[in-house]
Amino acid sequence: MFSKPFEYPDHPGRGTTYWDWSLQPVRETGGTVVGVVLSLVDVTERVRAESLLREKEEEELRQEKMALLGVMAAGIAHEVRNPLSGLNFSLSAAETACRGAEEMDPETREMMGRAIASSQRASAKIGEVIRRVMDFARPGKIAMEKINVNDAVREAMNLYSPTLRKTGIRVDTALSEDLPSCNADLRLIEQLFLNLINNAAQAVETRDGERRIEISSRTEGNRILLTVADSGPGVSEPLREKIFDPFFTTRPVGTGLGLSISRRIVAEHGGSIEVGTSRFGGAEFRVSLPAAADGGLVVSR
Repeated sequence: MFSKPFEYPDHPGRGTTYWDWSLQPVRETGGTVVGVVLSLVDVTERVRAESLLREKEEEELRQEKMALLGVMAAGIAHEVRNPLSGLNFSLSAAETACRGAEEMDPETREMMGRAIASSQRASAKIGEVIRRVMDFARPGKIAMEKINVNDAVREAMNLYSPTLRKTGIRVDTALSEDLPSCNADLRLIEQLFLNLINNAAQAVETRDGERRIEISSRTEGNRILLTVADSGPGVSEPLREKIFDPFFTTRPVGTGLGLSISRRIVAEHGGSIEVGTSRFGGAEFRVSLPAAADGGLVVSR
């Protein structure tokens, strides 16, 4: 006896039902089988209840991980922010002293200036990592408004373009210009695409041959569909759920923190995110967001 799913092609509205079925032989006195008895028991509600229970247990596990991450984030902030502030103060003082050192020859002053600027950029990146961790552990209030999602994509591209150019990564965009408006927090959607673009860039950086990222947007029914595809190594089937775990760190797929933040942002907007295979053989992250109820267009900013 086992649960077998049944679908109704002619009546899709019925959904899928599940049935336990068994066959029992009917024997004569001498043991000869003269027939069989087929038993069918509708166990749809049981199967659905078990599925809901599994989902609840998985969600509780995710919440426990989020709580643990919050504790870790507080420790990181305490241990790193103070020395980082001291480092920034020292770099600022060194920059001022370098500019005022008249006895220093111009070539040495320029070299020192570049070294200080490089250290300041590295310090800023450390500060950004801390901010992202804290934002993930204690997300702020969402400010919903009607936006054109393409604006968020373009802003994320503008912020990340210098890094992409430096690493020789080609980026193509295919953004539909007639997208309906979306009720969303523009800042969070920008962060979503920064995370996905950063993840794609990390995936293709170590690859030989052409390095490509492709970003697209389109409408399908009452949903806005957005994709970020790359020519990296891709994500194997067993890893496609694990990569959204905040403690997942396998390279070159990427770290789980950025993707966990991305999934949380999408969920907060009533959407979904999944990963598949791109036409380049790499990874393709697909985001689906609900269009605004009125379906009106919002002029790009």
